[in-house]
Amino acid sequence: LQLIEVMDSMWRAEGRQLFMSPYKCMSTWYDGGLLEIVLDSVTTAEIHMQYGGKYSGSFDKSTFSKFIAEHNLGQKEYQAAVDRFIKSAAAYCVATYVMGIGDRHNDNIMVKTNGQYFHIDFGHFLGNVKYQFGIKRERTEFVFTPEMAEVMGGTKAEGFKDFKQECADALHILRDNVSTLINLFLLMVPAGMPELASAEDINYLRDQLDTRIAKQEATDRFEKQL
Repeated sequence: LQLIEVMDSMWRAEGRQLFMSPYKCMSTWYDGGLLEIVLDSVTTAEIHMQYGGKYSGSFDKSTFSKFIAEHNLGQKEYQAAVDRFIKSAAAYCVATYVMGIGDRHNDNIMVKTNGQYFHIDFGHFLGNVKYQFGIKRERTEFVFTPEMAEVMGGTKAEGFKDFKQECADALHILRDNVSTLINLFLLMVPAGMPELASAEDINYLRDQLDTRIAKQEATDRFEKQL
């Protein structure tokens, strides 16, 4: 969460407002702490159930659009919410891609009523993913789903083009600041987190932000995941 705030500050320094939601988290003892409640937000699992049905909701591409439309009446309000969704989705796609955030499912992704999209529960990172029956539960490096594209008007729409541009710009700003991010990860090594036990564990982030490759190649590699 602290590193997500750092990324947000890097983007803001370059004039990018990506509507992130880095909620507060505070340790209070060795095995627990306090989390800030993010008001006016629900999990995407709840959105699927409420707007698509208990059993078929996750197959309905229109669930996110319906949720945003219901809470943003009027064309102007709806378009503002869609813009917030596009920008915040781009920010979290890039942030989770760079940090290798794992265990991404519908209960770990939320949307605010004003359209802001955000992730919660960062128990796995730097490419460490969960396995079930010996099979990787995650097959992509970040989450981008058909219902997200639907909010943008589909993959042929201007909204989706804007989303891809926001992703590319956000990624390249982080590439320009890769040394700072790596140093911050290095400072976290003594904390004793299982997935950040040594400097070698940071190679995942270094590879994701590989500055040895050209800008366009980095963009293409990211868009291939889309």
